[in-house]
Amino acid sequence: MRLLFTSHLYPNTVEPGEAPFHRQLVKALGRQVDVRVMAPVPVRPFKHLPPVLEQLDGIEVRHPRVFYTPGFLIHHHWRMFRHAIEPAFRSLADTWRPDRVLAGFIYPDAAAWVPLCHSMGVPCSVRVNGSDFRLRFHQPAFRDRIRTTLLQADHVFGHGRRLVGEMTAAGVPADRLTAVWNGIDHDRFNPQSRTESRRHLLQNGHPRLADPALRLVLAVGHLDPVKGQDQLLKAWQQVVADRADYDNLLLVLIGVGSKRRDWEALADRYGIRHLVYFAGARPHDEIPQWMNAADCLCLPSRSEGTPNVVLESLACGTPVVATGVGEVPELLKEGITGFVVETGSGDYADPLTRGILTALRHPWDRALISASAAAYTWDRTAREILGL
Repeated sequence: MRLLFTSHLYPNTVEPGEAPFHRQLVKALGRQVDVRVMAPVPVRPFKHLPPVLEQLDGIEVRHPRVFYTPGFLIHHHWRMFRHAIEPAFRSLADTWRPDRVLAGFIYPDAAAWVPLCHSMGVPCSVRVNGSDFRLRFHQPAFRDRIRTTLLQADHVFGHGRRLVGEMTAAGVPADRLTAVWNGIDHDRFNPQSRTESRRHLLQNGHPRLADPALRLVLAVGHLDPVKGQDQLLKAWQQVVADRADYDNLLLVLIGVGSKRRDWEALADRYGIRHLVYFAGARPHDEIPQWMNAADCLCLPSRSEGTPNVVLESLACGTPVVATGVGEVPELLKEGITGFVVETGSGDYADPLTRGILTALRHPWDRALISASAAAYTWDRTAREILGL
């Protein structure tokens, strides 16, 4: 089988850390079929672009240039993507015609690829990650395009049973929907010594990692309101106030985003800035060390699909405190691998506080936590996708 995978988020020589989950999926697909990648890149002023054609992990990756208007006319971006990908796809098909195209997101990827593939007689399937459906489908400017895309796709893979149920309720025929989980790179994400992980990170991390009594809570994600770091910082203020050993507490936020300065100012206002470490972007290979160094991982998001960071933390044997959004309730076993926090419709710092405090006091079995994630592999994900 010849399979073309496409996504607007994919690693390249300029941004090698972009969407590592797509890289792992494509590598797994490539172990079973002949796979190539088409990953359009936007043209922006003063932005360095990767080559139009490159090899990554021995797989051919093409980067057509997309001219679009960031920040406005977003509901027309799929048209701009189609304008960019159509000549590149037709050129590729002259020498290497795929048997199937797999789009990594609904929008703008699948919205552009599904009608293009149909015009060329090539089946096109879609992976739905959760947030791309849950956020966009409820926005009037996108709803019709997303519904049309899902109805016209040859098959739709949803990250979890809950998401599949939501798409069924939106009118997508059940016989064209399949729940397929993401995988985990178990060679990277596995239990390691907490002491050794902290010692290694001490070279480039926070000096307080040298404190053997340190209780470390980790959060990994884009610094953005939807990721809920504002609620986490508010909860952290309450955690600090509750514990007599607050000097031994450290919250580590890994990630970049437009809200970093706002979140730093919020930490200052709460009087906890010295107990919060904004670590910025970290190499993907370093994330397992942070997860092993942490006492628990916290996911305070307001919306999610199937967050890989939760699966990766579990694979490292590190418990998770997470809001009950997306597929999170399906991933965690209460009191065994973590705790689920309900967000409600407004402020949820109080239940988040209780979850973190309980996790810091709970006697966890790291081996049991890690074993709960053993079945999530990228080879399994690839087989389930290719089996249809």
